[in-house]
Amino acid sequence: MRKNIELDSTAEFLRKCNEQVMELRINKPQGWLKQCMDVYEQVLAQEQFELPKAKLAGILYGYAQLLQRNNQVNRAVEVATEGVALHRKLCKAKPEIFQPKLATTIGLLAQIHEKLGQQDTAEQEYREAIAIFKELTADSEKYVKDLARHIGNLAVLHSNQGQLEQAETEYKETIRLYESLSTSLPDTSAQCTALFECDLAILHCQQHQYDQAAKEYMSSQTKLRTLAEQGDDENMHFLAHTLSNMGGMYSETKKYAQSERAYREALEIYQQLAAKSPEAFQPCVTHVERNIARLHRLQQRE
Repeated sequence: MRKNIELDSTAEFLRKCNEQVMELRINKPQGWLKQCMDVYEQVLAQEQFELPKAKLAGILYGYAQLLQRNNQVNRAVEVATEGVALHRKLCKAKPEIFQPKLATTIGLLAQIHEKLGQQDTAEQEYREAIAIFKELTADSEKYVKDLARHIGNLAVLHSNQGQLEQAETEYKETIRLYESLSTSLPDTSAQCTALFECDLAILHCQQHQYDQAAKEYMSSQTKLRTLAEQGDDENMHFLAHTLSNMGGMYSETKKYAQSERAYREALEIYQQLAAKSPEAFQPCVTHVERNIARLHRLQQRE
């Protein structure tokens, strides 16, 4: 059972709450998410003292992000909406401090609305966040990564809606922005550029622009191979994802030998990852195995 929190002072109360949430998120005992939610709800419901508004805004953002990442979207939209409203008030008094936080919170609310199927609302929110970050990047490169991330999220939204021309423009702008960070943030630049090149390649396959898609897949996998050489499982996962999609493109264009090579390499990577984290990666192994079986059936029909 969760320990009672002694309300010694505002700072002590928040410190203990933060420690509990961090411990739960790291160790993930049975029922950890419910316990984290209980801690956050206790913070928001307590009436013994008034939390500083800036601190409360940060708590609302952190809680909404936790809920969004764990698909608790109905409560997430309530918490994020409250967070946006509070950040707007704070921004009026000190825009130089709270404008970036407002944009980030609006972007989080957009992600939640997108999960809820409220695409029009999500699009408006993404655009508002993008407008704020564009204003901020005029004075500082510090926010280029945030701008790129939000344009990329809007591109994914438009791609999922079938607005491929709009999505293509946004993907290219996202890639350009991430490439501009190659000196200041080389690993982030390479990884994010590679991921959005893969997304753009998928879009070009939908438009039957296979030659262009092949170039984007090759560029993506080259970057991810370099990053994966550092022994990073995350980049190994991204490389396998790109190879699997390449396999699908080659299968669609009847380049069966190339398709099988891409699928086989993706399968080998997923099997290595599944040995460490079967719950996360065994479904990927199964998916690629099915694609290889489907490829063999296609070859037999030729």
